[in-house]
Amino acid sequence: MEKYRESKMISLPSVVLSGLNMVSNELEKIFMGIDMPEALKNAVRHYLTNRGKLVRPMLTLLTTYSLGGNIINAVRPAVAVELVHIASLLQDDIMDGHAVRRGSNTPFHMFGLENTMLASDLIIAKSIEYAIMSDKKIVFELINASIKLSIGQSYEMEYKYMKKATLNDYIKTVSYKTSSLIEAALVVGGYAANADKDTIAKLRKLGNLMGIAYQVRDDIVDYLGLDANNPEEAGTGLNIVTILGRRTEEALSILNKYLDESVGLAKDIFKTNNSEMLQLISFLRLEDKVGT
Repeated sequence: MEKYRESKMISLPSVVLSGLNMVSNELEKIFMGIDMPEALKNAVRHYLTNRGKLVRPMLTLLTTYSLGGNIINAVRPAVAVELVHIASLLQDDIMDGHAVRRGSNTPFHMFGLENTMLASDLIIAKSIEYAIMSDKKIVFELINASIKLSIGQSYEMEYKYMKKATLNDYIKTVSYKTSSLIEAALVVGGYAANADKDTIAKLRKLGNLMGIAYQVRDDIVDYLGLDANNPEEAGTGLNIVTILGRRTEEALSILNKYLDESVGLAKDIFKTNNSEMLQLISFLRLEDKVGT
């Protein structure tokens, strides 16, 4: 089974890296031994094996670790979070007609609409299974995140087809579509560490801020063509740079605003000025990559 390779974003504690290897191994073996047509099997397994940076599971495990919890308790929740994310990628490929993601052809391009849709259904079912094996609160957290994610997709289509969206429309859409699952990743990590209600509320706010920053960063990267693996702009159909009249500097300023707020809140939650979560937030800054 493929080992998780330590992210270039941050240096991970060995226990978190071990947890990510467990997540990676779980993703590798899901659906193995289940009889199904070859095209559907390939569509289902595509993003399970052609994995990204596992940012959301990393956030879950880092949150549990940073709050003093047992990483083992966070592995299944982290798997469930990633499965919801993979299901959303399959749906996003269909809705936006993506032919390429993560440097390879998408399941939608290779196996068609029907198999991609069914693959998404199967992966959602598995995410529910892993959430149920974790904790009731985690089940409801992921259900709520999935509802918000779907609403966000709908807002994105509405504004994209209207060809008119304000900055407030964009922030609302991204809060649903992108932030919802990042919020969930942090919150379920908090639940796995038995965090109190006040900490959970702060984690939810942090996830919202980080999610908006994450999407703004993706949009700037897409607009400037900085990601050779995703030439088709695989981010949100609403791009903040175009909404702002192609003023990249203003988009960068908004990115830094959300990152600065994220840093302040993360310091309050984790009671430190030097944590892996702060390293991850700092990695999202873009000035050195766009020459400003």
